[in-house]
Amino acid sequence: MAKPRLAKRRKTSFRRLRLLGQLILASFVLFLMQWFWYPIALIALTVLVFYFAGLSDKAKQQERKRRLSVSAKHIDRMSGAEFEYHLAEYFAERGYRIEITPTTGDYGADLVLRSRTECIVVQAKRWNSKIGLSAVQEISTARHFYGAKSALLITNSSLTRSAKELARRANVTVWERNKLFEMLA
Repeated sequence: MAKPRLAKRRKTSFRRLRLLGQLILASFVLFLMQWFWYPIALIALTVLVFYFAGLSDKAKQQERKRRLSVSAKHIDRMSGAEFEYHLAEYFAERGYRIEITPTTGDYGADLVLRSRTECIVVQAKRWNSKIGLSAVQEISTARHFYGAKSALLITNSSLTRSAKELARRANVTVWERNKLFEMLA
């Protein structure tokens, strides 16, 4: 899911770099031909092109951020699958390759995030009540099954005291409600 977006970004930045190189080369050639005003015009044109390209990128980033930042009420109304897809999109925007596991037989992980250097298993719990020990046990098991370095339990709710203690001892990172909305903001 994230791979085409990353490839497109690399291609776009390569095109800009190639365009910049061509404009610099053209201005250098014109300067060598003793045409003084043409290189200045090309340099001004280059600056304008990159200025407006930067504005376009900034607008796209703001749109992505607006789409990903959702209200607590919106998340609380999502289904579990919608919550998982929303988190998948969030992590894809941060450069991870995403694997969404099947709803049954997932060995405790809803998402598997991969980068060049790490693998993280994520369990997403969109619940109205507190999360208990079983969720921490499942994601801890999933970390070993998928050979991941890290395990992340994300919920729109909170964990019971015993679940928090188990997560701490099992080295499971937890994003409870406040942390979730802080990260999505």
